[in-house]
Amino acid sequence: MNHRMVVVLLVVVAVPLSLLLGQRQKISEPPPFEYRALLPHEFKPGQFQLVDRHEIERLSRQGWELVSVSPFVLLNEEHKKGTESGTLTQVYNSYHFRRRLEP
Repeated sequence: MNHRMVVVLLVVVAVPLSLLLGQRQKISEPPPFEYRALLPHEFKPGQFQLVDRHEIERLSRQGWELVSVSPFVLLNEEHKKGTESGTLTQVYNSYHFRRRLEP
């Protein structure tokens, strides 16, 4: 009877402990991703072209996940029209993607 209790106690302690350690390993390993960014194209000094919408859609069809959109270029231009003046701000966004690497 004493030998049987030791085996049961070992099983009761060892199984949850091994499950806990197994989960700990899974949590500590980040999933493998590859990253890609689409940036505005500068075709002349100080002149930019927006990222093409079709390029964004193409990446989406290839399994890329859009994870963020952020302003990449901000241009402030002053314009005068007669006696009035104003500032025109143009924003060119960058698009950031990720895709899970297949083992």
